[in-house]
Amino acid sequence: MKNFLPTILFLTSLAEIPAAQAAEKADEEAKTFRKDDFSIRPRLGIRLRDELRENLNLDQNANWARDRERLLLRLDAAAEMRWKWLELTAGLTDSRELIHETASATAELDITRLYLGLHNPGGIPLWAKLGRQNLGFASQRLVSSSSWSNKNRSWDGLSVGTKFSRMSAAMFAASVVEIESGSVDYGDWDETLWGAQVQAEITSEIHIDVYVYGLYKNAWVNEDSPIRGEDGAIGDENRVTPGIRIYGKHDSPKLAWEVEAAFQVGHKASDSIHAFAIAANIDWTMPLANAPKIGLDFNYASGDPDPDDSLAQTFVPLYGTTHSPFGIADLFRWQNMFEVAPWFSAALHPKLTLRLEQHTYWLAETADAWVNSSGKVLRQGKASASNYAGQEWSIIAVWRPLDSITVEGGFSKFIPGKFMRDTGDVKGASFGYLSGAFKY
Repeated sequence: MKNFLPTILFLTSLAEIPAAQAAEKADEEAKTFRKDDFSIRPRLGIRLRDELRENLNLDQNANWARDRERLLLRLDAAAEMRWKWLELTAGLTDSRELIHETASATAELDITRLYLGLHNPGGIPLWAKLGRQNLGFASQRLVSSSSWSNKNRSWDGLSVGTKFSRMSAAMFAASVVEIESGSVDYGDWDETLWGAQVQAEITSEIHIDVYVYGLYKNAWVNEDSPIRGEDGAIGDENRVTPGIRIYGKHDSPKLAWEVEAAFQVGHKASDSIHAFAIAANIDWTMPLANAPKIGLDFNYASGDPDPDDSLAQTFVPLYGTTHSPFGIADLFRWQNMFEVAPWFSAALHPKLTLRLEQHTYWLAETADAWVNSSGKVLRQGKASASNYAGQEWSIIAVWRPLDSITVEGGFSKFIPGKFMRDTGDVKGASFGYLSGAFKY
């Protein structure tokens, strides 16, 4: 707990920053410098997050004590410059792990955005970006530049789109940038992601997203671990993911809901890919003071029941969000899992929200591996084991004293299920954090 002190001091200082007070009162126009057809909009972000971690690898290994506490600092600076319908955006990020310097959390002064853009040239409803950029589509379960990680995920590539009153469309081709501290970072075109998406408003209360994403990996994209089929043969991977998402809101009663289904086909070395995933959620805002909400989330993603049948049936969530919606401890992702999660939230104050979550997890296929949000294998599969993995209970509080400041804290406890008892160590896990962020 002693390492929460720097974060608490940082949060206290935020409330006294004159720029933060000014940012609350200034509108977007006041932050933009304009001269004739030229404009420039600076952006600045500072985030400090203190984490307490216990046994998140679920194996109580030798690195557990070393990784128990993390103090993460991230500085973001960017400028958006426009001249008529041309845009040039440049952004830098400096990420530090202040207690134990680790490659996963540290990257000094990296270029995270640098692209040339078009916005409605000649009045045509068209936008385009060429260069290093962020990507995020649909629910972001499959394509996301998740901001939770201390190192931002960026992409080198091209994205284009158009937007009308009730419909929009976009497509892209890009490679993820491998962020490495102390060196120039490049996208790896041996691992390429492409996609297309159409979003439409069916009625004022119902919307639909239809998409297809493709992921190509060269067999030797990871030289230490080439892509292999179940028969051991080495080969490329080509994974195509079509999907549909329908979501909406209803005013009386005040309901919000979402259903998403995605399928995967293609090949992984000598294996044929056949996989699928489903997500659904609903929440109700009660007609009471503090606008309390209750909700229920459901997530399922297929696993591989047979490691020797030349069928790759594990659904892989491509480059989806790396934090939530599967619990704040990040022990699961949309892969070989079945989850049911009721939750409750309420505004204790106009600027303070509290959320309680309970997640129950099963493995879709016990013969397949259990992986966490970053894709790391936590437990190897065992066909004879129970599929009940455990439960996570969590509480999250978010305070926004100003539009430019967010203070957030949370704690979760994972209680192991019978699958862990059937496959090894049964010690649970816990995760807590306190963060403060300032954005201009």
